[in-house]
Amino acid sequence: VLRFGRPRFLASFTHASFSPTEIAKTLAQASIYAWSGHNYAYEVVKQLGLDEEQGVLRLGIAQYNTETEIDQTIEVLNGLFAQGEKPRSSDYKGVECLA
Repeated sequence: VLRFGRPRFLASFTHASFSPTEIAKTLAQASIYAWSGHNYAYEVVKQLGLDEEQGVLRLGIAQYNTETEIDQTIEVLNGLFAQGEKPRSSDYKGVECLA
């Protein structure tokens, strides 16, 4: 049931070992929709010193998302991040967390 007027939450972040595009592709394989890039905040991404092509990963949670969907998203992210650090190209400028 779609209910208007309820809060929606956005989380934008980067990871030290995985690019936003890699994270978004992993989520997409599990039918979880996320966005990577500057998300129309190019100047913010640039000022934060992030990779201007990669930007951040953006997840949106709204009133129509279920707890199961949110739990699945967390499980997929935990599974990816549990793979540990992997070699990163020297030109990737990720940060631990950006909210």
